Amino acid sequence: MDAADVALLMEANTKEDNAMSFETTKIRGAKEMKFTSGMDWDTLRISPVSIEKPQAVEKVKVKRAGTPVPEPANDLPWDT
Repeated sequence: MDAADVALLMEANTKEDNAMSFETTKIRGAKEMKFTSGMDWDTLRISPVSIEKPQAVEKVKVKRAGTPVPEPANDLPWDT
């Protein structure tokens, strides 16, 4: 196995945004970078052209009626 010259994190945006964002976690011989490319979700093709990153959408949690809510654990060290 060879050592990697570049390692990237991928962040999928919503399907409607048609975009995929990337961030380097390791890059040999160059500066760190973040970029977003166009994405065709039907063919899974990533565009070689950078685009502006879409705005993040806040996820909303929905509580359904009758769903029990778990009690917090009191023995966790950060639960003081």
